Amino acid sequence: MELAPLPQGDAMRPNSKRHKPEPAYVRTLLERILARTGMDDEQVSERIGVHVRTLRRWYASLDTDKTAISIPYAYQFALEELARD
Repeated sequence: MELAPLPQGDAMRPNSKRHKPEPAYVRTLLERILARTGMDDEQVSERIGVHVRTLRRWYASLDTDKTAISIPYAYQFALEELARD
């Protein structure tokens, strides 16, 4: 999934209307963070305040999986901040 440019300026403020709980979006954010920062999944999970297993479940969840785990907006926002260029 192509990651759209992340908002800048005032748009950086949390806005739940931008919630994208789709697993593909979350995977894209995580891949960008891991590649850009050199952090591993444990460091990312610690940074945003979730257990590493939760982060791994978000990453492994498939769009077609009926048990896909929806990421809460607050964590999506935190991942977007870490993924920001």
